[in-house]
Amino acid sequence: MKIAITGATGFVGTELIKQLDAAGDSLKCWRRPVSNLEHLAPYEIDWIQGELGAEDSANELVAGCDVVVHAGLWRSGMSFQANESDVVKYARINILGTLQLIEAAIAANVKRFIFV
Repeated sequence: MKIAITGATGFVGTELIKQLDAAGDSLKCWRRPVSNLEHLAPYEIDWIQGELGAEDSANELVAGCDVVVHAGLWRSGMSFQANESDVVKYARINILGTLQLIEAAIAANVKRFIFV
């Protein structure tokens, strides 16, 4: 199966990659320009540069995939705590970005969408 994964470089995404690679699935994953990919070097992954809120890269990520596993999250900086000025941006990117990803999956006839 061809599986698209958001949040691939995070803890949950890394564990998904290990399990799905071992099962023989083909993986297509988002990465940001600043993503550290060293710990994922042993795995065969088709990397797509993109992130939530980037509609073009959402279409590219899901194209040709059977399943999308959405484990990604946009946040400001490296901390999960955002100041008050980030709250609207956080909600806009995560909620609308997820909806864009769902729409892209529907348009690409993806069979299953898993939201972690």
